[in-house]
Amino acid sequence: MRTGRFERLIKAFDRFHSELSDASDERLIRLRRTWFAYKREYPEALRQGVRKQQLATGLEQGLRELPMLLRSMKPHVRRKAAAAYEAALASYAPEFIERDRDRLQRILDRNRIRGESEFHLVRNRIDMLEGRVPAPKELDRLYELVAAFEVSFRRS
Repeated sequence: MRTGRFERLIKAFDRFHSELSDASDERLIRLRRTWFAYKREYPEALRQGVRKQQLATGLEQGLRELPMLLRSMKPHVRRKAAAAYEAALASYAPEFIERDRDRLQRILDRNRIRGESEFHLVRNRIDMLEGRVPAPKELDRLYELVAAFEVSFRRS
């Protein structure tokens, strides 16, 4: 039986939070509480006629915004959270990884970040790569792109 998009996205969020269940970072604790509070509301929303497709759209938006929330965490927590995010997507929403990989390649091909959403995409990729030994060659190029974007952003 094929699992629907709504169910897969729920599993992705559950996996993300379960991989970080031992984290003591206050932001992660609040994020986890918020997730479980929303998750408890889904059955009632479905009973009231909200379609799974509508809820899945909201969950996808939450997955898109999650890396931005992780940015405010301490580097060691952020790296752990980025790895949990990547594992959750790989298991339950690989289409996100594929789309982001395509977007990232376009940024690398043009050698420039255009806009805040691309900045967050690159920054999230950096978080996933930092701490790996040996450091991937891609990391230096991503640092350069972020630095150039930040300089141009300050000028505007």
